[in-house]
Amino acid sequence: DVCLDKEVYDWAMEYLDRALVRDSSETRNELHKLKRKVSQTQATLDALLLKAAQAEDNLAEEFMRLAGQKQQELVLLQRRIEQIETGKQENSRDPAKILELAQHLAGQYVTLPAPQKRQIADSVFSNLQLDDVTLCGNYRLPFSILAENGDHPLNYAREDSNL
Repeated sequence: DVCLDKEVYDWAMEYLDRALVRDSSETRNELHKLKRKVSQTQATLDALLLKAAQAEDNLAEEFMRLAGQKQQELVLLQRRIEQIETGKQENSRDPAKILELAQHLAGQYVTLPAPQKRQIADSVFSNLQLDDVTLCGNYRLPFSILAENGDHPLNYAREDSNL
């Protein structure tokens, strides 16, 4: 078990809750600014389209070009708002869940079926390397794992050179 003292665990959970509140506040501020920018950009776009409709041909083309740029800017702003709102919903409690899982993992591991135990062990050991006789933690990026395992499938263990 990776059990922390109750005092340390409570402190960590409280810290994560405060960080979540702070992050939520920053996210709300960013969303507010983006939404204000969207409404300003939409107003500018509408004005450009109105001017394009009232202008001569060569001037109307310029207004339409500018309107196209504003439309692209509007799409990017809306996409950013969507990303923030989606990310806020998906990731808000992840750190607390990870800490809670770490607290209770050993007890849960015992009750798991063998295939799930194997999957967890593979996941843990994929971040470890044997350096002569020492097992070293080496938290690698997924692409480096793929590069090192390029000549054989990831789910098959390498043959032991001691055999």
